[in-house]
Amino acid sequence: MLFFDRVFADPELAPIFERVNKPRYIASVAKFVAGATGGRNRGPAATWKTRTDVSASHKSSSSVAGHLAAALDELDVPTEVASEVLTVVASLEPQIVN
Repeated sequence: MLFFDRVFADPELAPIFERVNKPRYIASVAKFVAGATGGRNRGPAATWKTRTDVSASHKSSSSVAGHLAAALDELDVPTEVASEVLTVVASLEPQIVN
Protein backbone atom coordinates (compact mmCIF):
# COMPACT_ATOMS: atom_id res chain seq x y z
CA MET A 1 0.00 0.00 0.00
CA LEU A 2 3.04 2.27 0.17
CA PHE A 3 2.45 3.44 -3.41
CA PHE A 4 -1.27 4.13 -2.99
CA ASP A 5 -0.71 5.81 0.38
CA ARG A 6 1.60 8.26 -1.41
CA VAL A 7 -0.84 8.85 -4.26
CA PHE A 8 -3.90 9.36 -2.03
CA ALA A 9 -1.97 11.71 0.29
CA ASP A 10 -0.61 13.91 -2.51
CA PRO A 11 -2.36 17.32 -2.22
CA GLU A 12 -2.56 17.70 -6.00
CA LEU A 13 -3.90 14.18 -6.56
CA ALA A 14 -6.15 13.81 -3.50
CA PRO A 15 -9.08 15.72 -5.05
CA ILE A 16 -9.15 13.27 -7.95
CA PHE A 17 -9.75 10.42 -5.51
CA GLU A 18 -12.22 12.10 -3.12
CA ARG A 19 -15.26 10.15 -4.32
CA VAL A 20 -13.47 7.02 -5.43
CA ASN A 21 -14.03 3.68 -3.73
CA LYS A 22 -10.33 3.25 -2.92
CA PRO A 23 -10.30 -0.53 -2.29
CA ARG A 24 -12.13 -1.13 -5.57
CA TYR A 25 -9.83 1.30 -7.39
CA ILE A 26 -6.71 -0.44 -6.02
CA ALA A 27 -8.06 -3.81 -7.15
CA SER A 28 -8.89 -2.38 -10.59
CA VAL A 29 -5.40 -0.93 -10.99
CA ALA A 30 -3.84 -4.24 -9.95
CA LYS A 31 -5.89 -6.13 -12.56
CA PHE A 32 -5.08 -3.54 -15.22
CA VAL A 33 -1.34 -3.64 -14.57
CA ALA A 34 -1.32 -7.45 -14.38
CA GLY A 35 -3.14 -7.71 -17.69
CA ALA A 36 -1.05 -5.03 -19.37
CA THR A 37 2.18 -6.71 -18.33
CA GLY A 38 1.14 -10.17 -19.45
CA GLY A 39 0.06 -11.51 -16.10
CA ARG A 40 -3.26 -12.87 -14.93
CA ASN A 41 -6.53 -11.06 -15.64
CA ARG A 42 -5.62 -10.26 -19.22
CA GLY A 43 -8.18 -8.26 -21.05
CA PRO A 44 -8.53 -5.15 -23.15
CA ALA A 45 -6.71 -2.38 -21.32
CA ALA A 46 -9.10 0.20 -22.72
CA THR A 47 -11.91 -1.26 -20.62
CA TRP A 48 -10.07 -0.16 -17.49
CA LYS A 49 -11.02 3.47 -18.09
CA THR A 50 -14.69 2.62 -17.93
CA ARG A 51 -14.29 0.73 -14.68
CA THR A 52 -12.91 3.64 -12.68
CA ASP A 53 -14.25 6.97 -11.54
CA VAL A 54 -10.88 8.63 -12.07
CA SER A 55 -10.16 11.21 -14.72
CA ALA A 56 -6.42 11.40 -15.29
CA SER A 57 -4.41 14.10 -17.02
CA HIS A 58 -0.81 13.99 -18.22
CA LYS A 59 0.22 16.06 -15.18
CA SER A 60 -1.50 13.72 -12.72
CA SER A 61 -0.06 10.72 -14.55
CA SER A 62 3.43 12.16 -14.16
CA SER A 63 2.83 12.73 -10.45
CA VAL A 64 1.65 9.15 -10.00
CA ALA A 65 4.71 7.87 -11.87
CA GLY A 66 6.91 9.89 -9.51
CA HIS A 67 5.23 8.27 -6.52
CA LEU A 68 5.72 4.85 -8.07
CA ALA A 69 9.42 5.55 -8.61
CA ALA A 70 9.78 6.72 -5.00
CA ALA A 71 7.93 3.66 -3.66
CA LEU A 72 10.08 1.28 -5.72
CA ASP A 73 13.20 3.03 -4.43
CA GLU A 74 11.99 2.90 -0.83
CA LEU A 75 11.30 -0.81 -1.23
CA ASP A 76 14.87 -1.32 -2.53
CA VAL A 77 13.70 -2.68 -5.87
CA PRO A 78 16.81 -3.15 -8.02
CA THR A 79 17.36 -0.21 -10.37
CA GLU A 80 17.07 -2.29 -13.54
CA VAL A 81 13.76 -3.83 -12.39
CA ALA A 82 12.36 -0.46 -11.29
CA SER A 83 13.38 1.05 -14.63
CA GLU A 84 11.58 -1.72 -16.51
CA VAL A 85 8.43 -1.28 -14.40
CA LEU A 86 8.44 2.49 -14.96
CA THR A 87 8.95 2.01 -18.70
CA VAL A 88 5.98 -0.37 -18.92
CA VAL A 89 3.80 1.97 -16.86
CA ALA A 90 4.81 4.96 -19.03
CA SER A 91 3.84 3.00 -22.15
CA LEU A 92 0.33 2.56 -20.70
CA GLU A 93 -0.28 6.30 -20.26
CA PRO A 94 -2.28 6.70 -23.50
CA GLN A 95 -4.72 4.07 -22.21
CA ILE A 96 -5.09 5.81 -18.86
CA VAL A 97 -5.01 9.55 -19.55
CA ASN A 98 -8.33 11.02 -20.64
